[in-house]
Amino acid sequence: MDRPLVILADNDKGFKDYLEKRLSECFVVRSFDDGQEALEVICEEYPDLVICDIMLKGMSGEELSSKLKTSRDTSFIPVILMGAHIDVKRREKRCSSQADLFVCKPFNLEDLKVEISILINNSRFLRKTFLQKVFGPRARGSGAGRRSRRPR
Repeated sequence: MDRPLVILADNDKGFKDYLEKRLSECFVVRSFDDGQEALEVICEEYPDLVICDIMLKGMSGEELSSKLKTSRDTSFIPVILMGAHIDVKRREKRCSSQADLFVCKPFNLEDLKVEISILINNSRFLRKTFLQKVFGPRARGSGAGRRSRRPR
């Protein structure tokens, strides 16, 4: 099976490069510092998961997550938001973002890898189960081979 594709969006170049290098041990990672650019690629490639900082160029991480989670075409993609802290205002934005997980920086990288794997596996299982219920047991839905195409 192909390694899962993860889109990483963070405007802190040093942190983004570090995280991309470490996550590339387990996943195919494409990174961006601009939320709008990330959104365009996400809508073309349908990654297995998106990780984004709340502070991005182009659009905030909360806005990116909200756009993904409210679109029929991308709502199934798990989203992890990252941020240094979460106050009352951020908590409200976090709720409206519909992200699957919020991770406070600093975080343990191994814990993040576990969370990523769990979210990807759950998403793949749900897609496969849904497709099998709709199209029968031979329906594809593992996530492999769907790059650059809209979900069926």
